[in-house]
Order: sequence, then C-alpha cells, then structure tokens
Amino acid sequence: MITVNRYGYRQMVSRYFKSLFSIDELMRFSSARRGSVTIALALVLPILVMFIGLGVEVSMWFQLKRDIQTTADSAAIAGAYEAIELDATTSTVLSKTVSAATANQYDVSTDTLVADNPPATGPNTSETDAVEVNISRPVNLLFASMIEDFSVVISARAVANSAASGEEACALALDTTASGAVSVSGSAVVTMNGCEVATRSTDSRSININGGADLNVDCVATSGDINGSINYTECSEGKINLPVIADPYVDLSMPVDEYGNPEALPCDEDDNISGADINATDSTVLDDDDGDGYVVICGGMTINAGETIDLNPAYTSSGDSSDTVTYIFKEDSLMINGGSNVTGLNTSFLFTGVTPEWAKASVAGGGSINLSASLEGDYAGILFFQDPDSASSPTNGFSFTGDSDTELTGVIYIPNNTVSFSGGNDADDDGCLQLIAKKLSFTGNADIDNKCEGFAGIKPVQTSYQVSLIE
Repeated sequence: MITVNRYGYRQMVSRYFKSLFSIDELMRFSSARRGSVTIALALVLPILVMFIGLGVEVSMWFQLKRDIQTTADSAAIAGAYEAIELDATTSTVLSKTVSAATANQYDVSTDTLVADNPPATGPNTSETDAVEVNISRPVNLLFASMIEDFSVVISARAVANSAASGEEACALALDTTASGAVSVSGSAVVTMNGCEVATRSTDSRSININGGADLNVDCVATSGDINGSINYTECSEGKINLPVIADPYVDLSMPVDEYGNPEALPCDEDDNISGADINATDSTVLDDDDGDGYVVICGGMTINAGETIDLNPAYTSSGDSSDTVTYIFKEDSLMINGGSNVTGLNTSFLFTGVTPEWAKASVAGGGSINLSASLEGDYAGILFFQDPDSASSPTNGFSFTGDSDTELTGVIYIPNNTVSFSGGNDADDDGCLQLIAKKLSFTGNADIDNKCEGFAGIKPVQTSYQVSLIE
C-alpha cells in the first residue's frame, strides 16, 4: 500500500521504469540505427502515453489529498466550536465533526473518519477542548494498476482548538431561556467600563432595554438577541446567537460541616445582630466562637440609619491580608438600611438556608458603603455568594437601592436568583466588580468597572472564543 505524500510520486515512477527496461537496455535501444522511425515510435509512444497518464493520475491523488485535508479541517473546527457549548459532551462534539465532514465531501460508504476529543495523538492530548480528526480514503487505480499490484490510501489529519479572544464581561445573567435576563429600565443610566454585558439566554429579548434607560458598555454578548438601543464604546453592534457563555464559578460551593452538610454548620449567633450590638463595648457577636473559620449568623444582621459599622476591624487596623472574615448567614438575612455607614474590607458574605427560608442581602442608600472581598482563603475574590441550592424565587433575590455612595469590590455570585440595582449605585472609579446572577435588573444608575487584574480569586468571564487549527 502507498500513502500519498511528497515521496509517493517518485516511488511510483521508480517502480514504473524498473518494470520496463534496465538502463543498459535503454542505452542500447537509443544507439540502434537499423530500425525504422515507425518501429521506434511504435515502441516509445505507449511509454509516453503511460507516463503522461501516470502523471495525470498522481496529480489527481494530490488534488484529492487537498480535498480530504479541507474536509478534515472543517470537521475539526466544527468539533472545536461544539466543545465550547455549555452542554457539550464528547459524544456531541464527535457527532458535530461527522456532520461537518459530510457537508464537505465525506463519503461514509468509502471513507473512514476517526475523531477524538481530546486528541489521541500529538502534542495536544491534554487539551480537553481540542478535537482531532483523521480521514482516509482508498483510491481506485487506473494506469498505476498496470505497473504493479498495490493499493493507495489517501489520508489527512487536523486538530483544532479554541482560545479566549480577550473580551470579558463584568455582568453575566445565567438564565438560559428568560426574556430580559439582563434588563435596564426606567430612567436608569448604566455604565460598564472596560467590559461587556452578557447573557446565556436564547430568548429574542435576552437583553432588554426599555423606557428612557441608557446602557453604555464596551459591547454585549448573548446566546439570544437584543431588544432596544445600546451605546457601544468598543464594537459597532452586539454579538448575538453565541454559544452559551461559561460560568467560571460553577464549581463554587458552600462550606460544610464534618458530615458534608452546609446547613448544619453551628451558629455563632442565634439572635438578630444590630449595629449597636456590634459596637457595644467588649462585643463578641462577630467572633468565630467554635473556631471553624466562619462567623455563622443564624438570626440575621440589621444595620440601621446613623450607625457606623466596621465588619472587619482587625484588617482595618493591621492591613494584613490574613485578617480575613467570612460571614455565613443561615436563613435570616443581611439588611443594611438607608443612611448607615458600613465598612467591610477583606470580607466575604455567604448566604444559605433551607427551603423555603434562604438568606439574602439588601443594601439601601443614603450613607456610605465600602465592602471588598476576601484577599485570601477559599472565598478569595467572592464578596456575596448565595448557596447554589437555594430556591429560585422573587423573595430570595438581592437588592442594592437608593443613592448611596457605594463601593463594592469583588464578585457578587447569585446563581439561582435575581440581583437588582435600583438607584444610584457607584463602584469605585478604579474598582473591580463582577455581577453574576440568574437575572440582572437595573432600574437605577450604576457605574461598574472591571479592573480586576491581579485580584486574588476573580476569574474572567470570557465572552468570545477564537477557534483555529493548531496541527
């Protein structure tokens, strides 16, 4: 068997001439003068015809090689695009390669296609999103069959992979079917600096801008479509009908007790905590009584107008990143009412419960709010996180309202419920804030920056991928 490559033609020609004459015989024939021109022509012409025919046949093999390579390339690229999809499996990726190959001259009756995800050979076997395609096709011989009994199989191999193209979102709605998964309404003016707004919804109004609202953003990216006008600063139009955007925090989970139960973590405080309780002399209401690394609050926390609270005074005093605090609210919620002044640096807030009572947070305006996520530990980068097992309900959402001077730094990750901004919330001009929730609703002003490079624990929300051939 001969596999067509750059040496195949030379091998064929060599076999051909060896089957006809030796060099000595050709030399004796060329020096003979006793025959006529007609006899010489009769002898040479079949050789010339055979040589020309063989050349045409081999050139056809190389053209077929190019065609099969194109088929393998298109199949690998299609498989790599499928691998980006949220619900992609090895089976769906390999099925996509066959579909693409069939649309590009793959003949199931004669060809052999082998696809692997990840690749089975080569330097990219550890790349889980890479797709390898090998296609081979046996060739029926014409002139070549007159020389020697052998077979020719033409084969091609391609490997494609995806890579993030650099665009990132600072707001992502996770619902895959909702209309208005991201909504901006009323007189809201929402500005996202240095980032995009994204949704995974396939709805025709997955991003919905209505009323007199304004959304100013680098670009938007959605698996569905857009309703309303958007002011783009880095693109001419929104990116629609995209593969579902990956959730970088999908593996984040709540802390658990020794039996793996998050709801069974022992309470450090059973009663509702007020600002006065926190500020009381020799107060221990924010202490980790059982030493499990968390301050577990089972009665909620309410901070009222006029109260000034520091939720991590140790860090405020020391500036040591190891002085981090993780609060866990079980069933009862965190309420920061209008007119309060709250600082919580190097701090994470986690919310859990049991159906139907799930803890949540409400932050109102009229005061000064400065909250930033933990710099170290399991929840580095996470500012607010609601248990992924929480029930999806309008009563379990998180809200940020009023006209407060608010600086929020870190990730707000509420995978099963809505996050609402309804008035005058401003992130710091050099801030880092990611909003990831089932749905995002803006009915008031918001100014959000995505200057998160180097912030521990914060992962990029990639909205665009470029698929290319890597082998």
